[in-house]
Amino acid sequence: MPRRRALLGVFAACHDLRQRESGDREDGIGANELASIAETRRILVGCGFHPERDRAAFATLELMIAGSSFDASPPVNPAEAAATAGALAPRLPALLDRLLPRWRDDPVLRRGVRLAMVASDLDIGNVGESFDRFCLSSARLCVEREALAGRRLDGRESFAPVLVFLSDGQERYFFELHRFSDPLGERAFGAEKAANAPRVRALAAALRNRFGGASATGGEVLAAFLAGAGCALDALGPSYGQAAPRPSAEAR
Repeated sequence: MPRRRALLGVFAACHDLRQRESGDREDGIGANELASIAETRRILVGCGFHPERDRAAFATLELMIAGSSFDASPPVNPAEAAATAGALAPRLPALLDRLLPRWRDDPVLRRGVRLAMVASDLDIGNVGESFDRFCLSSARLCVEREALAGRRLDGRESFAPVLVFLSDGQERYFFELHRFSDPLGERAFGAEKAANAPRVRALAAALRNRFGGASATGGEVLAAFLAGAGCALDALGPSYGQAAPRPSAEAR
């Protein structure tokens, strides 16, 4: 058990080491995760671990990081959304069945897959946090997304993407894309997720009703989202707060 906890700690520190990577997914594993796996291996070797002597640690971390790949893109066939989107972790057994048909004969891989399920639930366990903390994490991701897209939150160009992300996008993530991978995750986060569900629906509907047909900025939508979650704009921190101005009288 201490070894597994230690590996989960290393996963938490390493699964997002590399971000903003270009390139396509490989077997469902995202470009960021593939780069983070390589970076984690480099760090482990630099710390004195050996890929052969410490195979269990290397293989388990590779599975955990790969399983944290999250695909939110619309499926080609909407009927396959549950099977092709969201976290990769629940689909790791099927992936290994294809790549390593006898992987279940290897206790290292069996344990690694189980730990990858637990790690995935920890990675996207924000659905089971208090509602205000869940919304704060969504708001931070929204701000980062707009910055990467080169859209200013105080400009009209960010209005539509922010509104969609904080309404339709939150509902899709919460109700369609998020799935618990392991019974431990469901026990830890399931009750709070169920309690958050109607509030996610209500806040998304409130944003659509308030801003439907309106002319506003992405920052004004973000501020309304946080207010509806019971959060102060300053809770995002100084840099986020500066990026998201308070709602104007017109938006109110």
